[in-house]
Amino acid sequence: MAKMLDSETTVAVILGASDWSKAGLGKAKSFLRSAAYFNIYLTRSFPEGLGLNPEFLLNLFDDVAPSSAQLARIRDFIKDIVLDRRDTEKPIVDVLIYYVGHGASDDGDTLHLLVRDSGHGIEAQSSISTRDLAKVLKVAAPQQRRLCIFDCCFSEGAVSAFAAMGGLDEAVTKIAANNLVAEPPNPKRGTLLLCSSPRGSASIGQPNAERTLFTGALLHLLQQGSETRHDPMLSFADIKDDVFEIMLQEYKGSPPRPALHQPNQQDGDLTRLPAFPNVRELRRRAEESVRHEDDRRIEETRRAEEKRLAAAEAKRLEDERLSAEATRLEQGQPAVAQDEEGLGRKKRRWRAIAWTAAGFLVTASAVIYAGYTFLPRLQTPIQHPMWFTPIPPSSSEAAAPVATSITSAPTEAAAPEPPWSGFTVSIVACGIDDSAVARSSEFLGIQGFVYSDPTVRTNTRQKGLAQTSTLLFYDDMIVDRVSKLSSDLSNETGLTIGYAKGKSSIPRNQIILDLVGDECSLPTQP
Repeated sequence: MAKMLDSETTVAVILGASDWSKAGLGKAKSFLRSAAYFNIYLTRSFPEGLGLNPEFLLNLFDDVAPSSAQLARIRDFIKDIVLDRRDTEKPIVDVLIYYVGHGASDDGDTLHLLVRDSGHGIEAQSSISTRDLAKVLKVAAPQQRRLCIFDCCFSEGAVSAFAAMGGLDEAVTKIAANNLVAEPPNPKRGTLLLCSSPRGSASIGQPNAERTLFTGALLHLLQQGSETRHDPMLSFADIKDDVFEIMLQEYKGSPPRPALHQPNQQDGDLTRLPAFPNVRELRRRAEESVRHEDDRRIEETRRAEEKRLAAAEAKRLEDERLSAEATRLEQGQPAVAQDEEGLGRKKRRWRAIAWTAAGFLVTASAVIYAGYTFLPRLQTPIQHPMWFTPIPPSSSEAAAPVATSITSAPTEAAAPEPPWSGFTVSIVACGIDDSAVARSSEFLGIQGFVYSDPTVRTNTRQKGLAQTSTLLFYDDMIVDRVSKLSSDLSNETGLTIGYAKGKSSIPRNQIILDLVGDECSLPTQP
């Protein structure tokens, strides 16, 4: 969907005043601050503002020139920029008019926007009428969208004192709209008016407020974003509704409801087009994007570390294979000869097993024969040829070795459990070459350790890292075992590795190995 108020295709004009001494209305600093803050918002970079080019912004607030001169400057300023950009890739599409000050309607047909030069008793003749403003915009920007924001009110708590000037009623929402409309809008043409008050109401605010009630709520929404909308951009319709909610929260009473008017919507509703950045939603999306990017980088780092460890393990195995092959070649025994020799050993072993089995069968047969021959003479019943019932001592002594040889079967010894089975270990290496890390990792794996985290490698000393290579343990009951492990690991790696009791609340079955080399440097001071 196309959006309005693009930073490169928008011209803006700020009108109004904070001093109406000539009209007998005095001064109001809240108007001055409202215009100043809105000017900052227009030029501030996106999304904290619209990011308009300062050269495309005409600020006539508190200008001392009469209304006719101001209208001439508005016409020439807009017309020159529109013509200059007409044949470029970024022609002017939108003209934004913002007015903050006092408004009056004397005859019910025309809204008068008071300027600093407006005089008492001749307010209509010395102010900018919306009818004249419409003519200027038709001449200067005939093909552009005209977007007007009118914050017309008497100053803060002085509404009742200046009520004779006329409230900002339908002149803002109907009369001004009829003045400004020229022809039916198309997607890139049309007129919108956002007004601070509807028919029969005056724009009001708190006495001595920082800004006017309407512009203050408008800037709060534009600078903080909408709490209830999750679109990245806000339309004029969104602005109207959300500004009123903020006015209800800030004003104790019943503030006037802002009015939004688009004459003739037959070619499309411009009130729903995206116009202003919803800074709250854009910030949330930016933070979410950064979080996803961080997660992606962490995942890539983890995968890279896994690949590196796998490559290191593959290289280690390949080095061992090449080393064994080199050893065989040095001994003059090629791999094929070694394999043939191993096959010969297997044949001899199976041959010995076969002879042993044959001897066992012969021995067993002799025992069975002796049982059938001699036991009947002893009047001892035989239940089964392989059962040995009590016999005289002389016979049992002779048969004991045989029985032992029959009933005793060789059993395979169980493999011993690694000494550190059930313990986990993590390695942090700073300024240590890969070979030393690999030797440490291999030795700890043989000892039965399970790695809880991938090995961390760095050349900059991190917070919490030991000053020298150290084994950190967290169970007072294993200090003697850790002492031996430290000595064995030092012998295995060629490094001097001490041990120390850690102070943090890490599980007792956790061991941390800090490998610190000469290349480990302190972090650069900011």
